[in-house]
Amino acid sequence: AIDGIPEGLCRRIAKVDSFSVKQQIMEDPRGGLLYTPKVPGRLEFPTLSISVPESHLQPFIDWFKLFVTDGEHVQKHERNGSIRYIDALKRTLGEINLRGMGITGITFDKHDGHGEGIRNAKIDLYVEELDFKYTAP
Repeated sequence: AIDGIPEGLCRRIAKVDSFSVKQQIMEDPRGGLLYTPKVPGRLEFPTLSISVPESHLQPFIDWFKLFVTDGEHVQKHERNGSIRYIDALKRTLGEINLRGMGITGITFDKHDGHGEGIRNAKIDLYVEELDFKYTAP
């Protein structure tokens, strides 16, 4: 789900590429200690890539136009969203909440003149903040 994108269209997202959140571990040297303590450093959030059929791409193109092409104020057009993990019975197992998303690019699949499959477009999004919520079934 992405704010401003119709829910039915978000259900047409063909793929969400894998991603990982990284955190640096830094040393915090202090006098009088026999060891150097380590402390958590800065979190690095990934670029999120999703694949959408070209026939359902228009809301993403409109967002890209506002966000990148027109040069509007970027934070004004950032959106929130979520990725839900569901089981075979359609029960939600967990949810990743995404905040401060911005669209950075749209890449179209290579067109094959002999192919009959559905062409997708890859959409790259930056994420400023995310959290995971586990839901017991």
